Amino acid sequence: MKKSELRQIIKEEIKQILTEGATDIGRGFKGTEQQLRKEFVKWQKEDRQYFGNNPYGANWSNANGLIVYANKLELKTEKAAWNYAQSLSKKWGPAIAVEYSKNKWVVGAIVPE
Repeated sequence: MKKSELRQIIKEEIKQILTEGATDIGRGFKGTEQQLRKEFVKWQKEDRQYFGNNPYGANWSNANGLIVYANKLELKTEKAAWNYAQSLSKKWGPAIAVEYSKNKWVVGAIVPE
């Protein structure tokens, strides 16, 4: 087995351990960065109203803020953007928004359940 393959296996196992008791959530969005930020606040507010303040509610209100990567990464496909967002997501961490085309976003998070 090559070192690079072994590193990838270890990386995947560590991520699995760190995300135990969590689930990933995601959705797409079309609009400007400013619109996205406003919409994200709305998603969190709606989820708090619907699910309450359960810290293990597996919804947007459990994301600790939002980090935005606005078309600086040269990711050209939605799949590449999802992969990037998922690679940065951590349980109890912020949601990650990645722009993969002008005003086209994916937003993902790993939230406790």
